[in-house]
Amino acid sequence: MDVEKAELIAINALTWILQNPNYLSSFIGITGVTPIDFRKNATETEFLGSILDFILSKDMYTLEFCASHDYEQQSISIARQFLPGSHLPNWT
Repeated sequence: MDVEKAELIAINALTWILQNPNYLSSFIGITGVTPIDFRKNATETEFLGSILDFILSKDMYTLEFCASHDYEQQSISIARQFLPGSHLPNWT
């Protein structure tokens, strides 16, 4: 995986959230973003990182998103590591 692939996964996740009213409502409730924020920040890597954080916050989100895009579950957490704001330790 590289940054470009991670960004593509995150953009797909953003689209998936926008197409699911319940998840969109939850994301807005948690983050406080507005529709203007979505338009303004949709391609910003920090914002895309927050999208993946949301997807990873619940197994149900991760499972449903991965199933809808034919991704392996671990690919989401790997993609998250390539975007800014990921503070996962590297033990190697």
